[in-house]
Amino acid sequence: MTINKFRFRIVSAIVGLGAGLAVLGVCGGAGTASAVNCQATDGQQLQKVVVKSGCGAKAGKGSTATAHESGGRGTAVAVADNGGQATADNRQPGSIALAGAFNGGRAHSITVGPNALTLAQATEGQNALAIGGANSQARIGPNGADCYGMLAVAVEMNKAKGCVKLGPAEFVQ
Repeated sequence: MTINKFRFRIVSAIVGLGAGLAVLGVCGGAGTASAVNCQATDGQQLQKVVVKSGCGAKAGKGSTATAHESGGRGTAVAVADNGGQATADNRQPGSIALAGAFNGGRAHSITVGPNALTLAQATEGQNALAIGGANSQARIGPNGADCYGMLAVAVEMNKAKGCVKLGPAEFVQ
């Protein structure tokens, strides 16, 4: 029996990151004072700006785009078309979460640290996930993945391909 070590590492990193996010949520680490939400479905488009927070969502026919900005000073933008589902979730100040999904793809972009940049692009049934920690960048798309900084995850979940950067350690497949 062969175990896909990279897939195990990705799943372990995501589970560990999820546990950290749960602790962050319980401790009140992410501010919600000026949270803004934008959700668009089936041909809708919506933009909102509240104080220093902004979101934008645009969905084509048969698509869903959701953008949530709760960092108090950041941006979340999601665009989906032709059956795509895009979710951009910015949780920290000074960060930007961008998600684009097309032709049945699913893209999830999440920032969990200040001054992070995440970009997830998915097309034709792909399931892309980008997570960025403090001062980090994560990008996943049709042309591959990039992870920079101390905490970054960029993975195409169906193929378990991408990168994980945790401190000085980096895993790439």
